[in-house]
Amino acid sequence: MYYSWPDLEKPGSYREVVAEDLAHPKEVVTKDKRGREKKRVVFPKLWSLPIKRRVHIRAGARLYAGAPGSVAAIDMPIKDKPASVSWTAKVEGTPSRMIAAGGRLFVATRPRRVASLEEPDATREGRIYAFGPEEVVPERHVYPERRRAEVPDGWTKPAEEALSVSRPGSGYCLVLGIGSGRLVDGLVRLSGLHVIVVEPDSGKAADARRRLAGLGLYGARVAVIQGDASTLRLPPYFAELIVSEDDACLSEPRRLCRWLRPYGGVAYVKTAASRAVALAGRLKPKLPNGIAVSGRDGALVLKRPGPLPGAAGWTHGGADAGNTFVSADTHVKAPLAMLWFGGSMDELFPDWDYTHSRYQEPLVTGGRIFIRVGRELSAADIYTGRRLWWARLPAVPYKNFWELRRKYVIAADERSIYATCGRVCLRLDTESGRTTAEIKAPPTLEDADSVSWRDVRICGDRVILVAPRHLVCLDKKTDRVVWTASPEQRPVSCVAGSDKVFYLACPSPDPKMKQGKVTGTLVAVRIDTGAEVWRAAVDVQYRKGRRGGIEWPALTYSAANDVLLCADQRVQAFAGKSGERLWSKDLERQRIMLHPKTLFTEKSGMFDPLTGKGIRGRLKLRGRGCTSPVASANLITGRDAHVYYVDLESYKQTFVRGLRPGCTNSLIPAGGLVNAPNFARGCTCNYAIYTSTAFVNAAELVE
Repeated sequence: MYYSWPDLEKPGSYREVVAEDLAHPKEVVTKDKRGREKKRVVFPKLWSLPIKRRVHIRAGARLYAGAPGSVAAIDMPIKDKPASVSWTAKVEGTPSRMIAAGGRLFVATRPRRVASLEEPDATREGRIYAFGPEEVVPERHVYPERRRAEVPDGWTKPAEEALSVSRPGSGYCLVLGIGSGRLVDGLVRLSGLHVIVVEPDSGKAADARRRLAGLGLYGARVAVIQGDASTLRLPPYFAELIVSEDDACLSEPRRLCRWLRPYGGVAYVKTAASRAVALAGRLKPKLPNGIAVSGRDGALVLKRPGPLPGAAGWTHGGADAGNTFVSADTHVKAPLAMLWFGGSMDELFPDWDYTHSRYQEPLVTGGRIFIRVGRELSAADIYTGRRLWWARLPAVPYKNFWELRRKYVIAADERSIYATCGRVCLRLDTESGRTTAEIKAPPTLEDADSVSWRDVRICGDRVILVAPRHLVCLDKKTDRVVWTASPEQRPVSCVAGSDKVFYLACPSPDPKMKQGKVTGTLVAVRIDTGAEVWRAAVDVQYRKGRRGGIEWPALTYSAANDVLLCADQRVQAFAGKSGERLWSKDLERQRIMLHPKTLFTEKSGMFDPLTGKGIRGRLKLRGRGCTSPVASANLITGRDAHVYYVDLESYKQTFVRGLRPGCTNSLIPAGGLVNAPNFARGCTCNYAIYTSTAFVNAAELVE
């Protein structure tokens, strides 16, 4: 067996190539931290070679490895001759696949990543290389240049009109009927959309495919499906723009609206100018909730400007500013069915061991999902899995993967995403990924030059930034400092809700102790002024984390029932309004999900959040694996070896076999879906499916 050993200090890098003997395994006995014996199988090491490249294949007596910008051949050891690098060669991009055949080595390189995918050719930058034994002048094959579709002026205007009412990005456009084909040409020429044409006439469909292939557009920018739009099964929510040259499609308006993407999907249907307004009036009562209709200049425009009914976001690592780990989404419910899988979202995840790095949960808001990988922050469309943009965050010193997670914290609303990066907090535009502000500590703080941000909370029109010794409240619209607080003790946890900010301040722990108890102070302040509302002394426990750092109690606040929890080995509940102690209960450290009506725990069952009394029920969560569950109004999602979800109405647990989430739970119920990006990347366990996907209620896939 041959593999590359990763460099845990540098994500995406490797230290050495290792060879192990699979034919002679050995059983060894070790002891865990509790002194219990554990047996495991190890394979003897045959040899190793320090080289910062990833091994791809073996062919004959050589291994072939790659790294960004280069390929290397490694001669395996023979008798007394050690392993060594035989030759290296430069390539463009990062090698992603290799095969050896016919005396040659073929290498495919991954396209370089671009910050915006608006350009239709942005992903066509990979290369294929062939290496052989002879010294020759390399032959370079150039991808043929596309001939631009010439669009008569009479068809440019309809395309411009359709695009002007939708302002689409690089998503999908559905055209109902090929017609003359010139409208399709105009849409392709004037936008970055991928156009899908549905044409019932087989002859017209075949002619359109041949013509578009001749223009270099078929497959790359346009697909033609032969079929009837009234019976063809298409997924819901995928189309940013739907266009038709006539109004025959309006005979089934609900079916048409079903395909529109939330947050701006538009259907532009040509009709007689004399009947557009009247037709809009007749259609309005027949349309589903959330769809607006209007008539204008010989066209009918149907638009889905907002979210799906009942859909809500996942704006912080713990779901919301209160850290409840419960999404307010009421749209997604059991039973679930797959909406899409794969796609360019999978390209966000690296080749190295991503899952065990335990990154923050992804965020979902405004129809987009935000994922951080190392210093790269990326966005993708939750309804199709398309990559939208990525941005590189400023470098922050760190010791290992697990410390890197604590260095960068992200939170978002529909317009902005905030990312803590050491001494600066970036505000980025959620639509483009461009940085719109760099927020540093206000100069009024004594140690302003050395303040490092550790957490961020967004609540209403306020943003709360947390540093080791300070809390800073900003106006979200202007970035103006509203108030600051510098408690005597260190704020170790902070949540917000109901016009208040709650924080737990604790004294410094004994550096010699692996765990201990201290008396901290629980404080509530008004979010608009910073004025103190109440404070309470609270005994808490801390412990040193297995991978460094101190694990402090976590605060959780639910505005729905005004309950504030302080949880370590013991859960203590307080009234958010007054600070009155409600109840206290011994529970081991575990994930807590503070639902408006029920307190769900990962291992200890269900409780009444107002009284702490246990609730007898059929919910028994098991946790085979390292993933902690999360919830929404209707579901709990998690991992019991495989992916599962629990219907909170019936408490029925359903498994999705062969699929696992990441060590950080990536099954996020938000936006009307259960979003499942491939956080499992890097796991070597025997699971059949490693891909990004999304699930919807099964009824939404039935037309």
